[in-house]
Amino acid sequence: MPKNVLRVKGMHCKSCVMLVTDALTEIGTTNVSIALDGKKQEAIVSFEGNPAKAVAAIKELGYRV
Repeated sequence: MPKNVLRVKGMHCKSCVMLVTDALTEIGTTNVSIALDGKKQEAIVSFEGNPAKAVAAIKELGYRV
């Protein structure tokens, strides 16, 4: 399965990374990797799985995709 990449705004700490990782895991995505830039309060999220479901899960947490 191909890797998907999303830019997520509003993430600024390790807790944000854990929340997003857990949400993506719950919907069945795999190989989740998050590169956090705390100064910019954004992250690059890469994963394998359904991108539409991933966007919905991340937005449900209050982040902007």
